[in-house]
Amino acid sequence: MKKLTLLFCFLTTAVFAQGPVKRYVLLEHFTNSVCPVCKARNPGFYALIDQNASDVHHIAYHPPIPYSSCVFYQHNQNENKDRADYYEVFGTPMVSANGAAAVSVQSLTSTVLQSYLGQTSPVLVQVSESDNGNQRSADINVVTVGTVPAGDYKFFAAIVEKRVDYTSPIGSNVHRNVFRKMLTGIDGVTYEPAGPGSSVNYSYTFAIDPAWVADSIYVVAFVQHTADKNVLNSGTKFDPFIVSSGEVSAPQSVQIQPNPASAEAWVSLPGKQIDRVAVFSIGGQLMRTAFESQYDQVQIPLEGLAPGLYVVKMTGPEGVYVGKLVKE
Repeated sequence: MKKLTLLFCFLTTAVFAQGPVKRYVLLEHFTNSVCPVCKARNPGFYALIDQNASDVHHIAYHPPIPYSSCVFYQHNQNENKDRADYYEVFGTPMVSANGAAAVSVQSLTSTVLQSYLGQTSPVLVQVSESDNGNQRSADINVVTVGTVPAGDYKFFAAIVEKRVDYTSPIGSNVHRNVFRKMLTGIDGVTYEPAGPGSSVNYSYTFAIDPAWVADSIYVVAFVQHTADKNVLNSGTKFDPFIVSSGEVSAPQSVQIQPNPASAEAWVSLPGKQIDRVAVFSIGGQLMRTAFESQYDQVQIPLEGLAPGLYVVKMTGPEGVYVGKLVKE
C-alpha cells in the first residue's frame, strides 16, 4: 500500500469552468398517448433528438389535448395541463425550444435546431442523484460562470421517466422522457444567481411512485427567465462533468463506494494509474488532497468534512477523472 500525507487547504480553486459554458437545448414537448397525429409525427421528432443527443434535454408533457383519457395526463393532471397553459399550447404534438413559443414538432427541423446549438450560458446546471432505500435524492447546483443578464428567474426541477413501455389504445407503445412531477412545484422557485465561481444549491428527496420504473427515473433541472421564458440552461445527471476550462470528464467513469459515505470511501479506476486525488466542495474550495491506494483503488478519508456533496478529482497519465461523492 502506498501512502502520501493528508493535506488540508483553504484555497479557492477553479473546479468549474471559468467563463460561459455549453448551453443545452431544452425541448419541452407536448404530446398525448391517444393522439393519432402524435403517433404519426413523434417518430421524426425523436429521430432529430437522437441525432443531437449530447446537446439536448427532452421533457414530454401530456396535456388533455385532444384526449383527456391519456394515461400520462391522468397520472398528473394539474401539472401537465399547467405547463401546457404556460406556453399557450393549443394542440399536440408541439414543442418549445429553450422557452421559445411552442410550435408544431414538424416545424422544429434540423436547420432550426442547429440554430440553437453552439450557444453558451453564464450558468452551469449540474445534477447528482443517489438512492437511499426506497427514496431518491437529487442534489442540484447552479454555478455562476459568467455574467447573468438582469431579470427575475425561476428554478425548476422535473422528475422524468426516460422510457415507458405502454401500449396505448391507438397502438403507441414507447413513450420517451415522460414528465411525472415537478419537485419544485409547477411554478418553480425563485432563483437568485450566486457570485462568480459560486453556486446556488438545491436538494430534494422523493419517493419512487409504484407506477414508475425506478431505473428510468431521473431529474431534469433548468433556470428560466420569468418575463420572456428564456431558458438560461438545463442539466441532468447524464451530462459530462466540467472541471475547469478544457477539462471534461464523465461522472460514470469513476466508481465511488459507498456513496453516500460517512468515514471513508473507495474510488475505483480499473487499469488506470492515479497520481493525485483532490476533494473539492461543490463551490470550488479545495478541501484536502489524499493518496492511499491498494491495487486499482484509492481510499478517500472523510473525517472532518461536513455532510454534503463533494467533487473528487483524480489525475493520472491518461487524463482527469471526476466523480461526485455525498458525505453523510
